[in-house]
Amino acid sequence: MRDLEVQLSISDDIIIGTDKNVSCPIPIALQLIKQNKVVYPLTDCHHRGNTYLGLDNGTVVKIDCNNSKTLVITGCSKIITIRATGNYLFVLQSGSPHTVGVYDLNGKLITSWNHTDLDDGYYHGSNLVLRKDQVVVAGRKNQQIVTYSDRGNVERQISCPNIIRANNWSIMCEAGQNHMILTNHHQSKVFKLNLTSGVVEWTCTEIPYPEGVVCYGTGYVIVCSFTGPERIWILNQKTGKSVDEANGV
Repeated sequence: MRDLEVQLSISDDIIIGTDKNVSCPIPIALQLIKQNKVVYPLTDCHHRGNTYLGLDNGTVVKIDCNNSKTLVITGCSKIITIRATGNYLFVLQSGSPHTVGVYDLNGKLITSWNHTDLDDGYYHGSNLVLRKDQVVVAGRKNQQIVTYSDRGNVERQISCPNIIRANNWSIMCEAGQNHMILTNHHQSKVFKLNLTSGVVEWTCTEIPYPEGVVCYGTGYVIVCSFTGPERIWILNQKTGKSVDEANGV
């Protein structure tokens, strides 16, 4: 098992370099490896050795292992979330309505569909997660999570009024086959949601103003809290209890 690799940006995303489906030891330390300066990114993801940045100007930039930057997608509205799987990039964009665009890795648009959400001109967190052949997107307007097929057909809607709210930042990640971890910045809460039953299995209130969130293996959740200095919190994925915390980089 290789060492934990965490990439933090001034967006609310955390990129983690390990297989999320395996058992891993508790991460106990962070070491700064490198820093890259880029135009303000709203969201980012890591895929096949490259980092994809969704920028405030509606473009997507790829940074390779040699730190070379390539413009991949242009002409988007404000990008809320970018995620990658296989040969595709999924881009959630704000607008009236919001849209989910599916692109190949060279930036060619394959398909897109509308997603109902509020278009108030503000950024409210990374709200799209990929699960197998599904795309899960949060919707603040209807306070729900919507599951689409990878071609945009609505498969399920889960009401989450205590988690997804109109004026709150809500960031989420996958936690195994049937669960999601969601942070709510303004409530200072982290939730574990069962996607099958729609039940919140635990709520963590220990972390002030949580933002970025990712699962580490099958046992832990890593949460980034921006409270003046940045901090990294480690939660037990089964219980939501704090395991440890480390100073941010």
